[in-house]
Amino acid sequence: MKNTACVVILAFTLASFGAAAQEKGKAKPQPTTSQGKAQGKTVVKDGAAGTGRAVATQGPSSCSPDTTPPVVQSVTATPNVLWSPNHKMTPVSISANVTDSCSAVTWSVTAIASDEPVNGTGDGDSAPDWSINGGHGVNLRAERAGSGDGRIYTITIVARDVAGNRATGTTTVSVPHSQNK
Repeated sequence: MKNTACVVILAFTLASFGAAAQEKGKAKPQPTTSQGKAQGKTVVKDGAAGTGRAVATQGPSSCSPDTTPPVVQSVTATPNVLWSPNHKMTPVSISANVTDSCSAVTWSVTAIASDEPVNGTGDGDSAPDWSINGGHGVNLRAERAGSGDGRIYTITIVARDVAGNRATGTTTVSVPHSQNK
């Protein structure tokens, strides 16, 4: 078997360095993956403090070529119920637990859908009903049709690994018809 190496792009933040080391110019990057820690044997080859990226080489593995997509284990929304249906846009944070066996992985919200029309009978006729704010946040309108059974928003994320493999996941946020549901 031939020894091959996977290239892993790891992210790090200035917060992981410690303020004192940053001021003295002695900060060294602390690589992290989407799970919060480096995996496997990782050697930082390039990455100056403040760049936000570090390129690392991982030891021999079965990742060359990497054809396995990331795994979206869970996607959650906070809050996942919007009450009261006051027609106001409400910020919602999206969290995801995404893993990949070969490299770092990133994810972002790519789509929002609703089981009710944007402008329908008895919903206040306010538009738009949603917006995506950056990669991990959305705004959803706390609104549902008065004659319906409540609104359900479906939020879709796409996760990508360094090799470009993709996986999707979804979560829902509801605007119930009444608090009894």
